[in-house]
Amino acid sequence: MNTTTFDLETFIYDNVEIELSDSHGQYIPQLFREHFPQANIEQEDWDAIADPENEYYWDAWASVLDTWEHMGRILHQSGDLVSIDVQAVDNLTDEQREQFWESLCF
Repeated sequence: MNTTTFDLETFIYDNVEIELSDSHGQYIPQLFREHFPQANIEQEDWDAIADPENEYYWDAWASVLDTWEHMGRILHQSGDLVSIDVQAVDNLTDEQREQFWESLCF
Protein backbone atom coordinates (compact mmCIF):
# COMPACT_ATOMS: atom_id res chain seq x y z
CA MET A 1 0.00 0.00 0.00
CA ASN A 2 1.16 3.49 -0.74
CA THR A 3 1.64 5.54 2.44
CA THR A 4 0.23 8.71 0.85
CA THR A 5 -3.11 7.03 0.11
CA PHE A 6 -3.47 4.94 3.26
CA ASP A 7 -6.85 5.53 4.88
CA LEU A 8 -6.70 3.97 8.35
CA GLU A 9 -10.43 4.29 8.99
CA THR A 10 -11.30 2.46 5.76
CA PHE A 11 -8.65 -0.18 6.43
CA ILE A 12 -10.12 -0.88 9.88
CA TYR A 13 -13.67 -0.91 8.51
CA ASP A 14 -12.69 -3.43 5.82
CA ASN A 15 -10.43 -5.72 7.88
CA VAL A 16 -11.41 -5.64 11.55
CA GLU A 17 -14.58 -7.23 12.91
CA ILE A 18 -15.92 -6.82 16.43
CA GLU A 19 -16.59 -10.35 17.63
CA LEU A 20 -17.59 -9.68 21.25
CA SER A 21 -18.32 -6.33 22.84
CA ASP A 22 -16.44 -5.27 25.94
CA SER A 23 -19.85 -5.07 27.63
CA HIS A 24 -19.45 -8.83 28.23
CA GLY A 25 -16.57 -8.03 30.58
CA GLN A 26 -14.94 -11.00 32.28
CA TYR A 27 -17.13 -13.41 30.30
CA ILE A 28 -15.54 -12.64 26.91
CA PRO A 29 -13.21 -15.67 27.06
CA GLN A 30 -16.02 -18.00 28.07
CA LEU A 31 -18.34 -16.65 25.36
CA PHE A 32 -15.56 -16.89 22.81
CA ARG A 33 -15.19 -20.57 23.65
CA GLU A 34 -18.92 -21.13 23.21
CA HIS A 35 -19.16 -19.45 19.80
CA PHE A 36 -15.82 -19.95 18.02
CA PRO A 37 -13.79 -22.98 16.93
CA GLN A 38 -10.92 -24.22 19.04
CA ALA A 39 -8.64 -23.93 16.00
CA ASN A 40 -5.01 -24.30 17.14
CA ILE A 41 -5.56 -23.77 20.89
CA GLU A 42 -4.11 -26.19 23.43
CA GLN A 43 -6.82 -28.29 25.08
CA GLU A 44 -5.70 -27.19 28.55
CA ASP A 45 -6.21 -23.52 27.65
CA TRP A 46 -9.49 -24.27 25.89
CA ASP A 47 -10.79 -26.04 29.00
CA ALA A 48 -9.61 -23.25 31.32
CA ILE A 49 -11.55 -20.51 29.51
CA ALA A 50 -14.79 -22.45 29.99
CA ASP A 51 -15.03 -21.28 33.60
CA PRO A 52 -14.30 -17.72 34.79
CA GLU A 53 -13.62 -19.16 38.25
CA ASN A 54 -10.77 -21.32 36.95
CA GLU A 55 -7.49 -20.12 38.47
CA TYR A 56 -5.85 -20.24 35.00
CA TYR A 57 -8.70 -18.47 33.19
CA TRP A 58 -6.82 -15.24 32.44
CA ASP A 59 -3.48 -16.92 31.68
CA ALA A 60 -5.26 -19.29 29.32
CA TRP A 61 -7.08 -16.36 27.69
CA ALA A 62 -3.78 -14.58 27.09
CA SER A 63 -2.51 -17.73 25.40
CA VAL A 64 -5.64 -17.93 23.24
CA LEU A 65 -5.21 -14.31 22.16
CA ASP A 66 -1.59 -15.01 21.23
CA THR A 67 -2.16 -18.22 19.28
CA TRP A 68 -5.69 -18.39 17.84
CA GLU A 69 -5.82 -18.13 14.07
CA HIS A 70 -8.71 -19.31 11.96
CA MET A 71 -9.54 -18.73 8.30
CA GLY A 72 -6.88 -16.05 7.98
CA ARG A 73 -7.99 -14.10 11.04
CA ILE A 74 -6.28 -13.41 14.37
CA LEU A 75 -7.60 -11.96 17.62
CA HIS A 76 -6.91 -8.73 19.44
CA GLN A 77 -8.51 -7.41 22.61
CA SER A 78 -8.24 -3.92 23.93
CA GLY A 79 -11.77 -3.63 25.23
CA ASP A 80 -13.85 -5.25 22.50
CA LEU A 81 -12.63 -8.57 21.14
CA VAL A 82 -11.89 -8.16 17.45
CA SER A 83 -10.70 -10.43 14.68
CA ILE A 84 -8.29 -9.09 12.09
CA ASP A 85 -7.51 -10.17 8.53
CA VAL A 86 -3.89 -11.31 8.73
CA GLN A 87 -3.20 -10.98 5.00
CA ALA A 88 -4.40 -7.39 4.94
CA VAL A 89 -2.09 -6.47 7.82
CA ASP A 90 0.82 -8.32 6.21
CA ASN A 91 0.34 -6.19 3.08
CA LEU A 92 0.82 -2.93 4.97
CA THR A 93 4.10 -1.06 5.04
CA ASP A 94 5.93 -0.99 8.38
CA GLU A 95 4.71 2.56 8.98
CA GLN A 96 1.10 1.69 8.17
CA ARG A 97 1.26 -1.45 10.31
CA GLU A 98 2.56 0.57 13.27
CA GLN A 99 -0.19 3.14 12.78
CA PHE A 100 -2.79 0.37 12.60
CA TRP A 101 -1.67 -1.41 15.79
CA GLU A 102 -1.43 1.87 17.69
CA SER A 103 -4.99 2.70 16.68
CA LEU A 104 -6.24 -0.54 18.23
CA CYS A 105 -4.61 0.13 21.60
CA PHE A 106 -7.01 2.73 22.89
